[in-house]
Amino acid sequence: MSVSRTLHDIVGDLVAVAELQLDAALSLNPTALQEATAARQDLAFEISLAEDHERASAHGDPALVDLLHQLNEIDGRCMHVLEVGLGVIEGIRPHSEASATYRPDGRFKGPHA
Repeated sequence: MSVSRTLHDIVGDLVAVAELQLDAALSLNPTALQEATAARQDLAFEISLAEDHERASAHGDPALVDLLHQLNEIDGRCMHVLEVGLGVIEGIRPHSEASATYRPDGRFKGPHA
């Protein structure tokens, strides 16, 4: 016998997983970030399976609205952390020089090309 979860429970879990994503981003842990993202995709799929009438009846539910606001805030913080992290990585990454081995068309340079 399967027990279906309420939309409120699923969104609550979504908030918890979003917090895991934020923690992973802050700690620069790509494995944990990938795991949390996969779990979040599973929860999004679970929401998509919720009955239309349940989604419609949840519209305007103050507790659900509060959870969605929390989720939006966490997502914004996570995106900011990831953007800053990417900027730092791009700033310290050596810029690539033109290849001494390959031409722009991908063929080898040199006398034997």
